[in-house]
Amino acid sequence: AKNLTTNYEIMSTKPKTAVVVGATNGIGKAISHRLAGAGFKIVAVGRDRPGRSEEVINELNKASGDHAGEIQHEFRPCNAFLLSQVKECAEGIVRDYGSEGKNGIDALVMTQGMATIQSFTPTSEVCL
Repeated sequence: AKNLTTNYEIMSTKPKTAVVVGATNGIGKAISHRLAGAGFKIVAVGRDRPGRSEEVINELNKASGDHAGEIQHEFRPCNAFLLSQVKECAEGIVRDYGSEGKNGIDALVMTQGMATIQSFTPTSEVCL
């Protein structure tokens, strides 16, 4: 953690933004907590369920440590099985963070995992 924090402090005094896809569980959750602790604003992307967005934001605020209160983390719901939601979520993040004059996106972490009992995982326009 020391190197990540040290490198972040050298890079800038303003908060950096990391988009973490799959931030609600496993490796994505661990990475988002580590980045939050280093002072990054986290845009957490994952499937939503009742109470999940509040849970994710509360955990990220706790993980922010010394940076808590300075940074507003955000949760973006997205069901990766639905192409329309993936497109809508990506377009929203680019619209809100990717334009010139805005803070921009400093890191993109893709850890979304999808498992089914099929031989492949389909992505479709509608939920089947």
